[in-house]
Amino acid sequence: MNAQSIQITNLASGTLNWTATASAASSGTWLSVSSASGTAPSTLTVAVSLTGLSAGIYTGAIQIAAAGASNSPASIGVSLTVMPVPVNPASLTVTPQSLVFQYAYGGAAPVAQNVAIGNTGGGTLAWAATSDSYWLGVSAASGAAPTSPTISVNPVNLAAGTYTGNIVISAAGLMAVRQRLQSLW
Repeated sequence: MNAQSIQITNLASGTLNWTATASAASSGTWLSVSSASGTAPSTLTVAVSLTGLSAGIYTGAIQIAAAGASNSPASIGVSLTVMPVPVNPASLTVTPQSLVFQYAYGGAAPVAQNVAIGNTGGGTLAWAATSDSYWLGVSAASGAAPTSPTISVNPVNLAAGTYTGNIVISAAGLMAVRQRLQSLW
């Protein structure tokens, strides 16, 4: 965090010796000055330390006093806003994005295939899966990432042909983020 400077000048004749103090209204010693005393003209550097501070607004003051000065002491208010650490939001990933099942009419049902549901962000990611076709299924209707549910097809009551269906995997709290997993067979 960048320090800030205060210019101390003497608009009168003679020598102006000053003293400076930093006081924090809350949370101790986050506010400091580079020098406790000096002679004008001079520059006083004000610094803050974020060590031990949580998110919030902190107030304090720098007080500059000079014996014999008509405007002494001068008080300069200081405000520090500490922002919360940004949270890396959850991010849904589904791989692969498509599956192909092959089936010989009258034979055994095709072997189920796994898909990987992941979270490339932070936090926890809860998901839900739905199928748009009665012949296309997913082994779990919901869960938490990372996981690998299986996708299966059931050819019973289907005539020979090519079928396309979708499994929609949604993540709660991600503004309806959806991944479509297409299955062709």
